[in-house]
Amino acid sequence: MTKDTDRLDKSGRKKKWLGLLLLALSGFLTDFTVTGRLPGVVAFFSLIPAMGWLLSYQDKPAKLGKAYAAGLFFFFFYHLAGFHWFLALWPLSFLEGFTPGAAAVVVAVAWLGLSFFQAVGGGLVFLLAALVARARLFAGKRRLVFLALPGMLWALNEWSLSWGWWGCPWNRLALSQLDNLPFLQSASLLGVTFVSFLLVSVNCLFAQAIKSIRQSGSQSSRRTDSRRQSGRYALAALGLLAAVMLSGFAVLMLSPVPGEGTGPKVALVQANQSTREKWDGDRR
Repeated sequence: MTKDTDRLDKSGRKKKWLGLLLLALSGFLTDFTVTGRLPGVVAFFSLIPAMGWLLSYQDKPAKLGKAYAAGLFFFFFYHLAGFHWFLALWPLSFLEGFTPGAAAVVVAVAWLGLSFFQAVGGGLVFLLAALVARARLFAGKRRLVFLALPGMLWALNEWSLSWGWWGCPWNRLALSQLDNLPFLQSASLLGVTFVSFLLVSVNCLFAQAIKSIRQSGSQSSRRTDSRRQSGRYALAALGLLAAVMLSGFAVLMLSPVPGEGTGPKVALVQANQSTREKWDGDRR
């Protein structure tokens, strides 16, 4: 009996560590699409582990503290990948009085600190999802509610990053689709956070399809139902993706050709100012 218990405990710990590894990897890969280090198409699948974690609250409501910790963990690695450019500042040669060692400490604190600070708010996405899963109001309707809930919470989190002095809206998920002009046309409806909502929703539908397959029982009739249900979720994800892309193509085809308008021509030029000069008080 003791050996069986130990095996179950070890199996549970392995699953937990594997889940955390996938959660961190999901955050890294997703934000690498935002920063352009990975192609934007990866963003349609990279959030599946994170969405799978959220969907687990449907059947087994998580403790609120653990739910927030999972969200904090995921968004920390998400922003850690996005703020990787802090490493390029070392050895802070544009500032005086820093040894290489001291500069490494400053860069590490800034990189890790800002990533953690951004994740503090992001963790509320998982916490609010856990609260919804516990609410009696949604009893029996959690599966339907959770199809749109993650995308809505993600969009709300991105929107909140534009508030106040603490706002730092640099790692918006929609940036992953800069080369995907048809998909970006959906921003004309409800803004850039709507693009993020659509991306998260596609991942959520794929995650729900995988979850349905994994929950299939030993009975052949139950396996058949699970496969059908999984197929419906996968088709819904592909259908949503196709609808957004086709409507985006239509918008681009019906839009005036650049240069044919009658309005004034406008150009934006970003100043290429050396960082050394930017921090020089005499040149400010």
